[in-house]
Amino acid sequence: MRNNVIWNVFLILIVLAAIMSCVTSSASAADPSIVDTGISQQYVSVPLIDPVYVDKNREFRVWYSITNPNSSNMDVILGASIEDSTGGFTDDPAKDKTVTLTPGTTWYSRYFKMPADAIYGSYDVWFGIWDESMENQLDVVENTGCLIVANTPTLSYVPVAPSSGTPSDTYTYKAIYKDLNNRDPWNKKIYVDGTEHAMEYDRTL
Repeated sequence: MRNNVIWNVFLILIVLAAIMSCVTSSASAADPSIVDTGISQQYVSVPLIDPVYVDKNREFRVWYSITNPNSSNMDVILGASIEDSTGGFTDDPAKDKTVTLTPGTTWYSRYFKMPADAIYGSYDVWFGIWDESMENQLDVVENTGCLIVANTPTLSYVPVAPSSGTPSDTYTYKAIYKDLNNRDPWNKKIYVDGTEHAMEYDRTL
């Protein structure tokens, strides 16, 4: 009888140990979550809030603010898809990126190349994070209308006036910027002998 009691207690302890092991394992493998997203041009180093204009066959940057609730680092894969106005989806698996999530909330980014045959218009962007096997999606978020594919702006030049003079003279240089989507230029500068000069923008011309 005593042996049976000891054996039963032993079995109970084994079951409790197994349960505690499962709880501990589950807690240490909590899924990360996407808490914010953004898009930017290829060389911009911060996520932007307003819709971002991208040309066909050009790369743009996809941003994820991800919370890792665990006390240790974990590796995930940043996936992304774009959805056009007809409901068509495009992926760029070649740019899928493995990142190491540190504990807490941090921004991470990857690149996405807009196809050469992309249709013009507004796109929704789907932000996903996957485990290393790419078999389990850990979280996904949709950002509607944050990406716009538009015609490429054009730039034409006006001759410098005056065409010659002395180093102390003032010279005027003009460039004519045209954009069918009515976008203002975001970087208005001229470089003379390697020196940067800001240009004034006159929308009335």
